[in-house]
Amino acid sequence: MKGFSSPHLLLASTNPLKMIQNLNHLLQPEELAKLTAELDKNAKELFALGESHLMFAAPLSDTAWRQKISRLYYAVYNLRRSVVLKASGRFSTDSSDHNSVDQLPDGINNRESYILKLRSLREDRNLADYSHQAVITDLVISSADALVFANGFCSDCRSFLLSKYGLIV
Repeated sequence: MKGFSSPHLLLASTNPLKMIQNLNHLLQPEELAKLTAELDKNAKELFALGESHLMFAAPLSDTAWRQKISRLYYAVYNLRRSVVLKASGRFSTDSSDHNSVDQLPDGINNRESYILKLRSLREDRNLADYSHQAVITDLVISSADALVFANGFCSDCRSFLLSKYGLIV
């Protein structure tokens, strides 16, 4: 995986959660706890990355709509990566992972509405980042609505990680 140097838990297996589960009968509980703690650490770091993008985007004005939409997308993208890593162990640094932006684990509040908005925000991010002729009125979600969505998504992802896994982010 890009950006990681060995040794790293996310390099040890295509799915570190499944790896931990498969090692259950081989390792002592304290060793399994170390692996789980490392998985949790990575989920927290992904969540923090999402929050960082969100905090950067929040004060941007609509005149900087391209940057705002792009950062808001990366905020929700990384928040989603955090919950997916913790829930299923799935993690990727490949650009094709953006095709899965709308795949959320069961149990997240407002899951169905988030799925639709994640798809739309991805379309808007592509427009903002790659279309030289795009204007703000081409957005599916206004930058103000995207900020409200990203804040709500952040809150619901935080609640999901805490209530389901006891993970404080």
